Amino acid sequence: MGQSIREDIAMMFGQFHMSKAATGAKYLRLLKNKGWLILPPLHLQKHHEA
Repeated sequence: MGQSIREDIAMMFGQFHMSKAATGAKYLRLLKNKGWLILPPLHLQKHHEA
């Protein structure tokens, strides 16, 4: 992710990043449970023989 000479700054960044990631995961779960997020179908490559 990143490097910091000062340990306190690195710890603050780590806490901020974990908070943002947890919030994003919470909202993604909410969107899926409510049906507000409609996933597109998977794109599967078909092997064409020439």
